[in-house]
Amino acid sequence: MSKHEGTLIEKISFLTDDQQELVLKFVEDIEAKEPSTEMKILIQFEPFVTRVIAQHPDRPNYDWGSGSSADPIDILVAYIKEQHHFLVNRMTIDRALYDIGSITAMSPETSFNIKGRNIDSGLPSSFDLTSVEVREQIAQQMEYQIRNAALNIKLLPKNMNLSDDVLIGATVRLRGQYAGLRGLAEAVHQATGLTVVD
Repeated sequence: MSKHEGTLIEKISFLTDDQQELVLKFVEDIEAKEPSTEMKILIQFEPFVTRVIAQHPDRPNYDWGSGSSADPIDILVAYIKEQHHFLVNRMTIDRALYDIGSITAMSPETSFNIKGRNIDSGLPSSFDLTSVEVREQIAQQMEYQIRNAALNIKLLPKNMNLSDDVLIGATVRLRGQYAGLRGLAEAVHQATGLTVVD
């Protein structure tokens, strides 16, 4: 029941039992919607940048961004050109990342059929890009972005002038173009020690 139940019951004791129950339920619903005092953290994984946005009811929002020299899509486009002698557009690779992209092993591993142009023959062609290839190519870049975000989160208490224990119970949400990569939530949890929620 509500944290104010005792006081409320005294004030509404003239109501019937059913009416008292309705009032208490109404107050519970309101309190459930009250803002949390816990730290809420959003990590955005975007091409060329990782952002950490922290919200705490006692401080203005904290917004930090870190650029990076590589985009996973560009990494894969270059890899396919060099290893498979194949020209492919970014939209195709974006779809492949959505379908088979991961930063941890998949069970079973899978593949995505890439359509484009063979550099050697100059003719339209296709091949199967495996989830293992994708993971191996983007692993270093994603690890770099996760590590940078985790280091910044560790500094949030200092940067927001809050006590060190403010991160206890903090929750993390993932957003951005690469937020849906399989295994990313678990990797962020391992790097930060914080709960990652949808």
